[in-house]
Amino acid sequence: MSTDAINIFKYLIVAELMLLFCAHKLGGQAGLIWAVVLSTIAICLGSIFLLSHATHVPSNSAITSKIIQVTLLFTYLGIGVAALFSTDRGFTLFSYAWLASVVIAVVTLFVVSYEPSELSIRIKEDKAYRQELLLLQIQEKEQEAYENALSKLRVKYKAALIDSAEIDSYLELSEESVKEYQKKGSFPHDLAAYTANLMLEYINKDEHKVALRVFDSYVDLVLPHSEVATSSTYVASFAIILSMRTKEPTIFDRAEEHILSNIDIKKISNSTLLFNLACHYSLKRDKEKLLLYVTLARKQGFAEEAFYSDDDFIYYKGDNDFLLAVKGAE
Repeated sequence: MSTDAINIFKYLIVAELMLLFCAHKLGGQAGLIWAVVLSTIAICLGSIFLLSHATHVPSNSAITSKIIQVTLLFTYLGIGVAALFSTDRGFTLFSYAWLASVVIAVVTLFVVSYEPSELSIRIKEDKAYRQELLLLQIQEKEQEAYENALSKLRVKYKAALIDSAEIDSYLELSEESVKEYQKKGSFPHDLAAYTANLMLEYINKDEHKVALRVFDSYVDLVLPHSEVATSSTYVASFAIILSMRTKEPTIFDRAEEHILSNIDIKKISNSTLLFNLACHYSLKRDKEKLLLYVTLARKQGFAEEAFYSDDDFIYYKGDNDFLLAVKGAE
């Protein structure tokens, strides 16, 4: 209810109490008359007071109309109270009907006429604003912490790229960070990209054990808390190279289980991975899969000469199906 309506309702309650008291104490016609008179005076004085303090001052006719309405209202209330306190059984049914109508009127007043006061609206708006401001502050702090974590990880990554002695420090921080930020923003992509670059760097340096530690950490400690990103395909690609270089098939198996099984090979855009898969299946003498990955790699523009010059395809360099697959994309 509005502020004015609330105050009017207070006066109604006071007037009704006066009416009930007088009707009960005095009884009879005199009690009814005094209850109506006193109640009407109380509510009229309250209404005039409220109207006179309103922002928009009403006309005299509006005040007169309000007084008449209130007088009629309390005449009705007075009749109802007289029926309630009457000893005549003929009034019993009427009194219950009257009481039910009062209840219905009060409920309707609350349901239909309810309007929040300006103060309550301001309180709600202020509360909503403070909650929104607090949420923004929390989000800003979280974003700042996230960016700081990315920055620290980038510094550790660059140090590990230069010196293998920094690898353990980088791996430890990457594990802590992924538990905190998991799938937030570019975190999965950045971690996969750092892993792939470190693996390639140390494969090229022939430090295969270091490259394997980086790969194992990514598979065992990062992926359980993250997701396979686009750059994860490069991790798998270099894992295949590492598997062939070290002659450790379990490395390929782990890459297949944790990365390759979670992507659609035919839809990815990574010709290097497709070429390395072709190399792997060439050495495994799996001609069907060899031809599949040769075809896919060539469709993505992988150089034809690479298939002729790479010794991994030595068993198939005279195979017509292989040669047709290599030339098929032209």
